[in-house]
Amino acid sequence: MRTGQALVANTLVRLAGSATGVLVTLYLGFINRHLYHIGAGTVGLLAAIAYLVELLAALPLGALSDRLPIPHPRTVLLVSTSLVSVLALQVTAASTDLHVIGLARALEALATAASVPALLALLAAQADRSPALRGRLMAVFEATTALGLIAGPIVGSALWDPMGRLGIALMGLPYAAAAVLFLGVREPEPHRPRPRVHLLRTAWQVLRLPAMRRIAPAWLVLNAVIGLWFTHAVYQMTSGQRMGGQFLQGTMPSGRLSVILLLYALTFSAGAVGWGGILARVGEWRTLRIALLGMLGVCASLFVINHSGGHPATLVFGVLLFVACLLIESGFAPAAVSSLARVSDVQPEQRGLVMGLYSVILGLGEALGAGLGGLVAGRAGMDGIIGLTVALALVASVLVVRRPVPGVPDERP
Repeated sequence: MRTGQALVANTLVRLAGSATGVLVTLYLGFINRHLYHIGAGTVGLLAAIAYLVELLAALPLGALSDRLPIPHPRTVLLVSTSLVSVLALQVTAASTDLHVIGLARALEALATAASVPALLALLAAQADRSPALRGRLMAVFEATTALGLIAGPIVGSALWDPMGRLGIALMGLPYAAAAVLFLGVREPEPHRPRPRVHLLRTAWQVLRLPAMRRIAPAWLVLNAVIGLWFTHAVYQMTSGQRMGGQFLQGTMPSGRLSVILLLYALTFSAGAVGWGGILARVGEWRTLRIALLGMLGVCASLFVINHSGGHPATLVFGVLLFVACLLIESGFAPAAVSSLARVSDVQPEQRGLVMGLYSVILGLGEALGAGLGGLVAGRAGMDGIIGLTVALALVASVLVVRRPVPGVPDERP
């Protein structure tokens, strides 16, 4: 398997998906101004439908991959990127009907739900029983995912003014390019269809595995931090009400925030790739513990920046501390996904289902963070978000330092 091609394709898919989300939101605003009224609740409902479809479909589509009588994950990747996603974008760009746009967004989410477990299953199979390779592959996967997700909104925003809804249609090009790259991917071993299994019963059996009992709760909490920051922190920094003494609260132009997010993605990606090179030597669980210390350091640096009052020396100190701690924190994503890949090594006949759980836990965690953030962001602004992040990091720390589950390697494989 040409893993480099697959990982570049992952960047393109993530970029196209996140850019489309921004473009569709801007398109709905255009419809609201020029054609008919669209309330904020409707905009939120359309986004929620897409997230819900991806969340609910990831597990059954991942499980289905374990028993399809076709050379599965590559076939699913090709179909989802070259046909389903591109078709969904063309339909979205061509219609002004909310029902059609909603169905097209759901179709694109369905394609994402199929492609992510398939790609992770391919990577996990490639690194089967090789801890060093597994760490590197999962680190680069997380790095390319972060780059795509953060660069996408920047690209989408830049395309809207000169192109309008044509930009939505053009987002089919990254999907098509990803399909060409996936075409060169070869599975490491012939696909063998598995016997039919009961989805929920099998998923419960996988979740009861010792390794899954340990990694799933920590992974859920860590993804809650992602949902918290990308849902509430961005809003508070750009549009939130000014609060006395909080430098980051409601003061940042959107253009400056875009540059900061891109630099964040580059720093996080560099750290993740660096951790991938040493993950096998350090150990997944030790890496998680170290990364959580880095997360607490990130929170401390953000508190310093938020209460700097704009003083240059304090800002420089806070930013340097933030970058250093972010490089440490970036180890948690590759370590967590590598742990999931280890589970798929134990249950290779359920590899697709295990990797479908990646998307499910990710989505549930982000929803948890978004929900919890709503309780504190409006009252305490960025201080509330930073404080909640500290609380979540401490909960995750308890989960990863607790007594090891019998039969689960605690450090090095």
